Amino acid sequence: MIGVVLAAIFLGPPLWFNEVETGYMYTGPFVGAVLGFIVSGLLADWSTKLMIKRNKGVYEPEFRIVLVLVQLVFGCAGLYGFGITAENVKRYGWFLPDMFFAFEVGGMVLGAVASALYIVDAHRMCALFLTLPPFAR
Repeated sequence: MIGVVLAAIFLGPPLWFNEVETGYMYTGPFVGAVLGFIVSGLLADWSTKLMIKRNKGVYEPEFRIVLVLVQLVFGCAGLYGFGITAENVKRYGWFLPDMFFAFEVGGMVLGAVASALYIVDAHRMCALFLTLPPFAR
């Protein structure tokens, strides 16, 4: 939804961005997606190993879902922060809404990685089938 309202916010007053400058506003979400992949890569196995230790050495596929707690933090911070700062871009400028857009996209990536890891671990017998696109099945 943020991508839809981005043009409405920045093309008009008070910033009067043109189409190219508004397109550059997607640089923040790109950086957020890359950082989301890096953070999820670092935290996915670490948090799973921590949960295995706490569960007396027994692995459960649900340990992959712990990553959604980080998604909750980044996603909520991004959505609320974008809403607050985009409402008054005259006061906050262009950088803060773009930064919060990056947080939101990073949170979405964390959630996607968490769910994909859970599906692959919980359904090992059909993991390849589940990860293929529908037209390739």
